[in-house]
Amino acid sequence: ASPRPHRSHIVAVAMDELAGLLAMDRADVRQAGAEAVASLSGDEEGMAKLVAAAGLLLPALCTILARHADEPQAAAAAAAALVNISVDAAAARQAVEAGLVETAAAHILSDDADVSERCAMLLANLTNPQHAGSKGTSRLIGSAHLSSVLSAFDSDASSHVSFLLGALTHVLSSDEGRAAILTHPSAARLLARLCSLLAPRSPHMQAAAMAVRNLGFAARPGAAGQAALVSLVCADGADVVSRLALPLAPHDTGEKATGCLYEQEEVLAFSHTLRAAIQPEETRPSDDELASPAVREADVAAGIAALDHTPGHATRLALLEALLLLSAAPAVCEAMRREGIFPVLRESRAMMLLAEDEAHRPAIDANESLVSIFHLASGGQTVPSEPGQPRGKFVWELEDEARKAGGPEPREAREEVED
Repeated sequence: ASPRPHRSHIVAVAMDELAGLLAMDRADVRQAGAEAVASLSGDEEGMAKLVAAAGLLLPALCTILARHADEPQAAAAAAAALVNISVDAAAARQAVEAGLVETAAAHILSDDADVSERCAMLLANLTNPQHAGSKGTSRLIGSAHLSSVLSAFDSDASSHVSFLLGALTHVLSSDEGRAAILTHPSAARLLARLCSLLAPRSPHMQAAAMAVRNLGFAARPGAAGQAALVSLVCADGADVVSRLALPLAPHDTGEKATGCLYEQEEVLAFSHTLRAAIQPEETRPSDDELASPAVREADVAAGIAALDHTPGHATRLALLEALLLLSAAPAVCEAMRREGIFPVLRESRAMMLLAEDEAHRPAIDANESLVSIFHLASGGQTVPSEPGQPRGKFVWELEDEARKAGGPEPREAREEVED
């Protein structure tokens, strides 16, 4: 390998000379040039020089990246430089015009882990409409390599998935993007992958929830891709709404007088995904059931292993907003009723109220709007009509009843508040 140029020498090199190095016939010279650009992109002074000369450098860097199969070291250096340069908004727009979106998409499945990861980072930067304008998403949607980008979601590399989720969320922020993804042949597989990333303790839960949230805008009447979205969400066995609701589900918080959050009738009405993750230890599915391909695909086992997982404020809000947006489609509302998620929303709201944390207020509002839209407005009830046993009450319910009756607050409730 060629020795890396000394930093002080690099800064002194004129940008046109550097561009010349990148375009030389000799591979070792091109590699040295790419490494020089990567080194310059590592600080503000060098970045300022590169951004000023972006129009001159970008085409040559894109060409080197495209040759990654023959020149992996040069391509990795070029990709690193391009990622840093694309952090600048003006340079990112120039990179889009230079065809970098298409180049990154074409090499997202590279066998070189560094090149693949940096291509994912480039797509995350260049599809951000607030950073690089709207052309980045349009060019990715129109790229012949969109299928490769969607296939990359199957990667086990956590960093790849993180950046890909960012790019996907950007694409799904427009009607054009939502329609393109929903009508793509791999749409069902992609949605299943997003749902798997919602599993308890998944490091990608919030990003996946944001992607599904943006997808939910297609549920509006007349929206592009609405029929495709409804078909995907309501497909037999998809349990999409259950997978969105599962991370919201509180379990035994110790606040109920009966020690049980859900009535037996409610548990029986849960979809398999909810019931398997929420039901008590002694009535969980057998190991043989958990070993079935369907359960492994659904990440239900992960849900069972983390019964008391509670996402953060932003994640909880994204999950609720995704459900709220999806509820614009009547067929999805019916899926919500069919999968029995209302008790989860009821107890999720109660848990947030008990937390007495104002950061939960947007999520509480979204939760209440969702209940009103898909359940109460359709004639549903907040408790089973004929429960087997009286439902235990939360502290906030006891306090509300005491205030309405004009009497003193229950002693247990006051003690809990004082704690």
